[in-house]
Amino acid sequence: MIESFADLGIICLQTLFIFAISFLIYRKYIISLFDPLFFFLITQAFSVEMALLQITYTPYLVNFLLCVVCLNIGFLLNRPRVKEIDDSNFVYSDELLKFVNYFNLFAFIIIVAANLVLISQKGLALLSDDPSLAKFSNFDEGGGFGAVRRINWGLLNLVFVSLLFTYMRTNRKRNLIMLFVLFLISMTSGAKGVVLTFVSLISLLGIFKKTQVMSSFKKINRAKIPLLVVGFIFAIFILIKGGGDNASIQDGLIKLGIRFLYFGDAIIYYYEPSTVAHFQSYNFIDFLSYHFNSILGFLRIVDYKLPLGNDLLLYYIKSSDDTGLSIGPNTPYYISGHIFFGAFGALIYSFVTGLIFGFVRRKFFSMDKMKLNFLMAIGIIFLNLLITSFPQDAQLMISMLFDTIVFASLPIILSVMFCYSSFNQKTKTAE
Repeated sequence: MIESFADLGIICLQTLFIFAISFLIYRKYIISLFDPLFFFLITQAFSVEMALLQITYTPYLVNFLLCVVCLNIGFLLNRPRVKEIDDSNFVYSDELLKFVNYFNLFAFIIIVAANLVLISQKGLALLSDDPSLAKFSNFDEGGGFGAVRRINWGLLNLVFVSLLFTYMRTNRKRNLIMLFVLFLISMTSGAKGVVLTFVSLISLLGIFKKTQVMSSFKKINRAKIPLLVVGFIFAIFILIKGGGDNASIQDGLIKLGIRFLYFGDAIIYYYEPSTVAHFQSYNFIDFLSYHFNSILGFLRIVDYKLPLGNDLLLYYIKSSDDTGLSIGPNTPYYISGHIFFGAFGALIYSFVTGLIFGFVRRKFFSMDKMKLNFLMAIGIIFLNLLITSFPQDAQLMISMLFDTIVFASLPIILSVMFCYSSFNQKTKTAE
């Protein structure tokens, strides 16, 4: 598909045209070039390009394009236009701040300890022969290391938000140091997307009136472009390293182009008549079983299942050998909707997905109209970081959100206990 710089150039130009159309439609709703919504539009453009390249059966292509249109209509109906958020009305009490500081500390200890155990047993993914592969295989080989991945994709991102938001309010260097350590842990684990997550978070915080004038924020805000440059170099390094001894920078750039194009890689595996016919046996019960498997499995209502993308890949390669590895593609809304609800149902599902996406985004820009405290603000910011993964793979996002709640429970309980103990000590001293 992309075998040379010429192929890469043609595909990038076509994708740029698709993106330009999306950008013109969404320009009123984008904070900046570092907005997670902006990055989502890029991935959507590459997915459309992948569909135009891969889907040869016209009814499937038409259905795919209609799904994209329905998603965007659902999002735009919410009209989540960009506006500055007056955060001066947020509730900041000493008790809440103390709780958040305890939470940051205990969560930081849990994340670092879990990753140190992983590193001691598996080594640094970044130093392996193929960091991209190690990023997944290290967690899928048993031994309980899957829990570390669940901590990293949930609790770690929540603490990113909490630490940076708290640092803006307190200017405590300890929060910045912990943030830097967690950033390094993410980088050494081979997570190329951590830079985009961090830059997106800075972009979201920059919309707050009180925050944007703080000297602490201005310093971090200036780091966005250098961070993106570092992230780009980091991504190329990982892709070159995974290509073997003879891999070049050109190979790395081509692989990076392929990675962007492969945001829609499930298209390759699904849109064939025999594959579509096979998956039409799935129904609404299967939808619930797959999408809420992390919750239902945790409650032992159903057995744990591998992601739907795993089923897609196994059928594509005509294999029934379930290796236990989560190696399949993400299953975007246009494929999930088609599998579980059929061609027409996929349009409705896409529309609802867009509605939810836009609703969460609108709540972010309406934060100053709600009586929010420190904790609620952190939660809404975190959810807006996470929501862009909802159209790409709803099952994955639901799992990430659930895992965040599960693994945040322990530091929350410990924080409540320490805050309560501190309150009792103050009461006794006052008496």
